Amino acid sequence: MNPPLGRPPTIGPQAADWNRIAASPRFQHLLRIKQTFIVPAFLFFVAYGAILGTLLSRERMSDSKFNELMVRANTGLGAEQAIMH
Repeated sequence: MNPPLGRPPTIGPQAADWNRIAASPRFQHLLRIKQTFIVPAFLFFVAYGAILGTLLSRERMSDSKFNELMVRANTGLGAEQAIMH
């Protein structure tokens, strides 16, 4: 059944008084707890992303050095320079 026109629907027996709820000590305590969680969690994920990005990134010269070492290991090219030292 629809509510009569011109009358706003209510939430339960009475509408919530949001200003009173926001000013209540329990709600203020909840906001403080939320802030003490959100800031450290944000800093943790930023640091985690930076460390993970640093550890998983590839060095630009590593590909050419890897290929050079692979060729030397498989063919023996450049071995005489290593022996003469």
